[in-house]
Amino acid sequence: SGSYAETGQQIQAEWAPDGQSVVFAAATRRNAAAYAQVATHLYQASLSGGEPKQITSGEESYADPRFRPDGRALYCSFTRVSNNPYSLDRLAMFAWPGLGERTIVTGSFARSVNSFAFTPDSSTIYLTAEDAGHEIIYSLPAGGGEVRPAFEVKSGVYTQLSISGKASAPILIASWESAANPSEVVRVDPAAGKHVNLTTFNVDRI
Repeated sequence: SGSYAETGQQIQAEWAPDGQSVVFAAATRRNAAAYAQVATHLYQASLSGGEPKQITSGEESYADPRFRPDGRALYCSFTRVSNNPYSLDRLAMFAWPGLGERTIVTGSFARSVNSFAFTPDSSTIYLTAEDAGHEIIYSLPAGGGEVRPAFEVKSGVYTQLSISGKASAPILIASWESAANPSEVVRVDPAAGKHVNLTTFNVDRI
């Protein structure tokens, strides 16, 4: 146990769609992380109190829980805990409420998922992943399927992807930076294959 500053652990809490509980990620064997890979699992804590309920199990590691806007599925990153340092961070989906059968929606995608977000209509997922020295934005159907680049990225990296949950059309916000450009917040237009700056903290110096 200990404070966040002492342990470096984030619980990544997410409200359940009915607003009566939160789902979060935590490790119960964090003391073993000094000499072994330690799995994190998802837990559900009721607002009425009581001990949190562990809702994932096994040797796999789960983190970054997110509910789809329609409230009918829970998504999270999923990693197989092993001695292989190249295990991919995949995107898993569980039916909700409850925790239905697990589906790995990026099962054939040969990249680790870094961040992800849903379109307001719950039909599409945008995610970021590294590729050939860049971190680019991909899209795929929310139920799983082919993962495709949203547009060609010729420079820099996109991180911390976010999408407004209440807009009438998808509005993609991310951080973008390159070797010659410090990070700025940008609005991404996948159809046009470009972004526009929302912040300009470093533009004059560049």
